[in-house]
Amino acid sequence: MKIRQEANAHSTIMHTLHMLTDVHGPRVTGSPSLKAAGEWAIKEMASWGFANGHLEPWTSAHPGWVNERFHRPHISPVKDQLTAEVLAWTPGTDGTVTAQAYQLMMPDRPTPISSPRFSTQQGQVRGRIVLAGKHTIVPVEINPPAKRRPDDQVRTQYDPNNRIRAAAGRGGGRGDQPAPPMTTRQIDAVVDPFLVANGASCA
Repeated sequence: MKIRQEANAHSTIMHTLHMLTDVHGPRVTGSPSLKAAGEWAIKEMASWGFANGHLEPWTSAHPGWVNERFHRPHISPVKDQLTAEVLAWTPGTDGTVTAQAYQLMMPDRPTPISSPRFSTQQGQVRGRIVLAGKHTIVPVEINPPAKRRPDDQVRTQYDPNNRIRAAAGRGGGRGDQPAPPMTTRQIDAVVDPFLVANGASCA
């Protein structure tokens, strides 16, 4: 009862989450944010009564990564700013890269058996800024997102009996099931070497 009362009345979960995401995030390996988050955690846990908190030395196979500056405008056919984000461990460019853009068309939901092939587009990516995949039209949404999912929906999702019936309905375990679609990481493992081998400026 005391544990439940402490959790309901004195929880610091949201404060801790705020510090580790908004203040010290993202915490990519080798970044100043990772070091600052570790130092904050030691200080915070010391205030809870923990003793001997300290950072352990360790090594990584990769150098540190920080997104210091990223700007991607387009100048033709009109001048505007192209909003984009840099994925962690994306290699930097040697100064500003100016080139024509090329849209690399991707197959819909490829599987390991039908792995994406781009042999017909080899000559199109050299020296280009490659945009992989179809463009997406983002609809305007003026209604605020729901703060909490309905309890009955969550119960249904995690009800083991419903999950068993769903698996049975899909014919789980039968050999005639189609191959699952490739994950984003699996697709990247195919696309990235293709772009490097064929001289794309950046993607």
